[in-house]
Amino acid sequence: MENMSAAGKPSTRKSLEKKKASPDKTAVRAAERVNEGDCSRRQRRGRPGRAKTSATRENILEAACRAFSTSSFDKVTMRGIARDAGCDQNLLYYYFGNKDDLFSRSVERIISSNQLTVDFGLDKQTHKAPSRISGAEFMNHLFRFLEHSPSGETYIRIVRNAAGNDHVLRLLVSTISQQLAKAHPGPADIDHKDERMMLIASQIFGIVVLRYVFRLEPLSSMPTREVEQAVAPVIDHYLYGEIDFSG
Repeated sequence: MENMSAAGKPSTRKSLEKKKASPDKTAVRAAERVNEGDCSRRQRRGRPGRAKTSATRENILEAACRAFSTSSFDKVTMRGIARDAGCDQNLLYYYFGNKDDLFSRSVERIISSNQLTVDFGLDKQTHKAPSRISGAEFMNHLFRFLEHSPSGETYIRIVRNAAGNDHVLRLLVSTISQQLAKAHPGPADIDHKDERMMLIASQIFGIVVLRYVFRLEPLSSMPTREVEQAVAPVIDHYLYGEIDFSG
């Protein structure tokens, strides 16, 4: 009997090692089951799993937007976001990878919200811009978003909380540029689209930081219409002008 017991130990040890080999998947599945149970209390029974997944992701993004707009990036924790979203922390990593990605997706959610979609003249279904939008129209849409929408206020707070953190500032500008490229506010055959959208993103970001975060004069107190008229030709040039990108 002792020999049988001794012989059985290695197999027992191996089975335990196998169980420990993939703890993340087990944790995520368990978290999903718990979270789906929570979601089912809020939703009607019989909804498909995809709806629950969508609701969970939306809850996480809403919680992340609140967190990043009220605290600096370094002070925001994945655990805190999970607690606010009412889900297991493992789901944040499962859906979004890491805090950088969750931050970028949160900013993306804000600037691609319905309010901004309307403001930038994008089609609600395709999220595409007209074939040609003027710099003046672009700036008018931008200021309506920044000064007359809850999403704009949230975006400004996130930028304010990012001030002084080079890593987060790079994430912000990169996300803006990528969203502009998706919206494509310019001709379909535009050359060097990514470079042009990055230039526009830098213009937007500069205005937000100087006018709304640091409130530097005279930009801070300039009438919105004057800023629009001053910057519109620059946007036109970035969108349609001849620019030498050869270096």
